[in-house]
Amino acid sequence: MRNPSDPIRFRKMEATGNDYVYFGPYLTSTGAFDRNRSESVLQWLTDSVIRRLSDRHFGVGGDGVVLVAPPLHENNAARMYMWNADGSPSAMCGNALRSVALLIHRETRRFHFSIETGDHSYECLVEETETDPLISVDMGPPILDLDTVPYAPVQSRMLEPANESELKPARIQLEADGQIWTGRTLSMGNPHFVVDLTENQVGSLDSLNLEALGPALEHHPAFPERVNIEFIERKDDRTIRQRTFERGSGETLSCGSGACAAFIASRANQGIKTTAPLKIELRGGTLILSLEGNRIKMQGPARIVFEGLI
Repeated sequence: MRNPSDPIRFRKMEATGNDYVYFGPYLTSTGAFDRNRSESVLQWLTDSVIRRLSDRHFGVGGDGVVLVAPPLHENNAARMYMWNADGSPSAMCGNALRSVALLIHRETRRFHFSIETGDHSYECLVEETETDPLISVDMGPPILDLDTVPYAPVQSRMLEPANESELKPARIQLEADGQIWTGRTLSMGNPHFVVDLTENQVGSLDSLNLEALGPALEHHPAFPERVNIEFIERKDDRTIRQRTFERGSGETLSCGSGACAAFIASRANQGIKTTAPLKIELRGGTLILSLEGNRIKMQGPARIVFEGLI
């Protein structure tokens, strides 16, 4: 096991402003994963350690912590473990996936590979540019089954059931923070509730008080495992703006899986039939979302901000 006095190398990374503290990949001199080292760091990352690392005043600071570990399935390049800033485990984050892909690319010089997290594997493609590399991730199809989201019909009302053939998530209505909210709910490996401001007639995206509204929606009884909330407004036919309140982390500058959820919900609300790309403008940057069949492709940058020892 790791000697507690031994320093551990970390990297602080961001992808459209979604920042995490990254550990690994730990490799041997032959380029293979150092499984003992990875397991030692995994055991060290308790919820209290994760909260301390994520603290922006007393730790490194970030939306959470990520460990790049050996894959469980040898056809994948790596396995991603991740936790929210409050120490709770997270099943999925598209922005973190792009950052892990960048680390794998830097270590192996591979451009095309798959990364596993939870029960799924995600195909990644790295494209080097004159500035930051662009990473594309096949995020798979949206999960529209309400039991899988999961969603419980508690203190909420179903307005429109999910339509798998048209990629339309269920449209529901519920009350939070003293107001009725209408939105679409789906999963991208983690649960999302997407609120279109035009439909809800609540003013501008920038005027929302997410400090009060975010927790009320995140902990609504309709979402037994809590939920990520995306507030969106249409900028033009091919662009939407988005703010995100992530379960366990609060408002973040970006959320990759949330952008995918917003992409699908926006298409359903606008009745879009084409597979043309849609630009998602987040507070931390811009992502490009598109469809291939029913699979969502997400493209955006990732970069290392700094690295050090802790």
